[in-house]
Amino acid sequence: MRLTLTFEHCKRDKTMIDTLNVANSKAVLTWLHAYYGSDLASLEKHAPLWVTLSRNSIQAGQPLGIQGIQQVCGKYLEVHTHITRHTFSQLMIRAGATLPELQARLGHESLAITGIYARALSSDENPHAVKIAAMLGIE
Repeated sequence: MRLTLTFEHCKRDKTMIDTLNVANSKAVLTWLHAYYGSDLASLEKHAPLWVTLSRNSIQAGQPLGIQGIQQVCGKYLEVHTHITRHTFSQLMIRAGATLPELQARLGHESLAITGIYARALSSDENPHAVKIAAMLGIE
């Protein structure tokens, strides 16, 4: 089974759609079943994928917003959330993605901007790659 996720209000208020591969779909379904239970068919269309797990009952179960995501990245990855776009871009380039494919995935209006992004990312080896891999548990 493959899931299709819709991300509203992306860069420049675009809506982006991403169909996950089978492995990623299974991972998301595992989380959804753990949080929402076995009957996912009854979920509302806009049920949040990522939610707060606060002990405060008022905040628990609320959609995790950009500040919450920033806190998670800061606490567990010790990076700003935007770095995830750079990591994604570099991995896409190394996997052989074309600039138009990368442009579409990043939601860039201009291929020139994506080209600048790609050149900056691929101009040299990342001197921090080993540390980043260790932070992500990759050995």
